[in-house]
Amino acid sequence: MPRYGFALPAMIAATAIISAAAEPPGVVPPAAWRAPPAVWSTLVSPRTLETEIRAQPAPLDAAITSTNPQKNTRMTMTYLAVLFGVVDLYEQPTPWKNDAHAQRDHFTQAARPVNRQRER
Repeated sequence: MPRYGFALPAMIAATAIISAAAEPPGVVPPAAWRAPPAVWSTLVSPRTLETEIRAQPAPLDAAITSTNPQKNTRMTMTYLAVLFGVVDLYEQPTPWKNDAHAQRDHFTQAARPVNRQRER
């Protein structure tokens, strides 16, 4: 399982992002879901967000080659969806800010379980 460098308060602050990530792709969460400005964004710096996103290829490679690749890959994709959701709602300029909403939706879709019965 990947080891995440995010501090616990930052992950707690991201719970609204997880709720927003449950929305179908392209749906913008209501403004009421957005955290008040300068509250949770003071817990994590833009550099930390960038570092966390750039650190994910190694855990993703490890997840794909693990004994249970589907579960481990879904966990990594979910984590990336949360990270891009945080970037999307972050008040300060951050890398990937313009694409964060779409990236959140794509990683959310990639993290969903595959229904193998539909393939038959």
